[in-house]
Amino acid sequence: MKKFALLAIAVVLATAQALAYDFTNKELALISLNLDLKKDVREIIEKSNPSFLASPKGENKFHFLCYYSVESSMKAKGVNVLPLQCFGNKATTNSFGFPDIAITKAVKTNVSKFYYKLDIEIALLQMVDSSKAKISVKMIFTPFRNTSIIPMDKIDVDVESEVTLNEAFLDGFTANTDEVKDGSLMWAINRASDKLTKIMVQK
Repeated sequence: MKKFALLAIAVVLATAQALAYDFTNKELALISLNLDLKKDVREIIEKSNPSFLASPKGENKFHFLCYYSVESSMKAKGVNVLPLQCFGNKATTNSFGFPDIAITKAVKTNVSKFYYKLDIEIALLQMVDSSKAKISVKMIFTPFRNTSIIPMDKIDVDVESEVTLNEAFLDGFTANTDEVKDGSLMWAINRASDKLTKIMVQK
């Protein structure tokens, strides 16, 4: 019983240390990106702009801008995010051009001090009415040290946002907008990115 109690305390402490880790000024290299755009949200996008996701170019742009939301938020908070091409020919890429390398192979490249997987899920929670919807943007950040294939931890955020289904819904995706309007899809994604990266740097 005593051993069990000590083990439980050790697990709690290990978790606390992992959650308290600060990635400010640390090198991070992406090893995989998984973007899950749920059917209901895809249908809203297609209704807003039927041609946007109708081609591989549009799909590639959508994936990149979702990722870039996280990357730019990390950089703004002082995280040293390495370029997607940092592995060179040491890593394959997925159909959207993102690195796709197992952590067992990534650690052998010695490209970065830390590696990470990023999972993004965009789902419809509720149609409020014909002009508004509530969506969920979930992000999971899984970091690894360059000396281990065991994850340091997982940071999991889930941000619910009410979006407006009008001509500004795809601002930031289909037009070069300096300021993404509140209620747009990119605004909702940026909110999740900000929450995720604040945890990463403990701010």
